[in-house]
Amino acid sequence: VATDEADTDISDDEAKQISIQYIEVITNGKDQNGTVINMDSDTKAKALKRAEKIRKEALKAEDFQVFAEDNSDCAETQLICGRDTDKLDKKVVDAAFNLKKGDISSVIEGDSGYYIVYCVNDYDEDSTYARKEEIIEERQTSMFKDKYAEWLDGDKVSISSKFWNEFEI
Repeated sequence: VATDEADTDISDDEAKQISIQYIEVITNGKDQNGTVINMDSDTKAKALKRAEKIRKEALKAEDFQVFAEDNSDCAETQLICGRDTDKLDKKVVDAAFNLKKGDISSVIEGDSGYYIVYCVNDYDEDSTYARKEEIIEERQTSMFKDKYAEWLDGDKVSISSKFWNEFEI
């Protein structure tokens, strides 16, 4: 009853999930070995040249995933994500959502480095359906918490001290 009014009409666009593989040339953060990287502008320019070279090679690679694993500075090289993911910079996610299946992005500058993204699937149907279910659950949970707080605010609950003295967990 508390969640019956939750909006369960979720568009495909709102819940859309895509599958990508990516290479990151880290300029600010930790690499897959835990080494802290914080480049100055000169070193960052060299990293950009490296990323551009990697992209050219990626265009010729037979298997982007294998190539990514061999050339990325980070351990993660694949992801199923929606526009609301916090696992990659917003610029990178936006660029990934503009790709079609089989496309490779240009070099994208993010907060922590340079990215090259390959679109494995520009609409992952199963993941999109699962995300719709998550969104509905989030809305229902939020609605329940709001109604529960409202109910508690309107009622005074008291428990006798005799009960607490006898109660054991």
